[in-house]
Formats: sequence, structure tokens, C-alpha cells
Amino acid sequence: MIYDELYSIITKVRPALDVGIIYRFEQNKWSIHPAVGLGYMMYLSNKESFRSSEKDGIQYNLSYTQRASSIFLNFGLSTRYLISDNGALILDINFQQPLQKSFAELVVTTESVRESKFYQTSTAGRNLNISIGYGFSF
Repeated sequence: MIYDELYSIITKVRPALDVGIIYRFEQNKWSIHPAVGLGYMMYLSNKESFRSSEKDGIQYNLSYTQRASSIFLNFGLSTRYLISDNGALILDINFQQPLQKSFAELVVTTESVRESKFYQTSTAGRNLNISIGYGFSF
């Protein structure tokens, strides 16, 4: 059904919220707008699950925890140089730096053994976007 296809697309949307400030430098043909912001982004849904099973008389308990949402710092720079009354060269740069690490942990427990695997991201920048273009004014 078309509803099922549309619903699966909607459930993959990851919301983000960003609050910040932009300062405008404008002189002659140049326009430069540096920006800084603080935001929250959901890369993946946070999950917790627990499952038990028995195999060969041994009870296995599995638990999984995932935290993939993050507070981030956002830096941006937008520049424009007017070529004519109707057009301009544009350069936009945007960088996002997570301030929290995302992680996932899998724990397998039996009667006598507890085994844990922990995965954690680095704090290296996640997004760097550079756009170059030509803009038309009407």
C-alpha cells in the first residue's frame, strides 16, 4: 500500500533543533555572515531492549542500549559577492561538532559469565558542508 511506503519514509526522519546568532558584515559588493549556534540532533533513535533465551540448559540474557542523540555546536559562514544587479557568487560553509559521544552497549549474561561489548564514537566533527554557487536576484 502507498500508506505503508509513505509511513516508512516518515519514521526515518530525524528531527534537529538549532538556536544561534548571525552577524552581518556588508560593504559595497560583499556580504559576509558568520554564525554560531547550539543544537540537538537525533542521529538514530535511543533504544533499550532485553531478551532471554535458553540453549543447551543454559539461560542467556541479552540487553542492548543505544544512545545516538547529541547536543552539538554549529559554526557557519555565508559569503556573497555581487557580480551584477541580478546575480552573485555565493560560498557557504557549515560545520557541526558533537559535544556528546554516541554509544551502544551489548551485554550477554549467563549463570556464571557476564560479557559486555561497548562501542563509542569519537568527538571528531560529524558534518562539514561547503557549497559554492551562483545566485540570481529577481
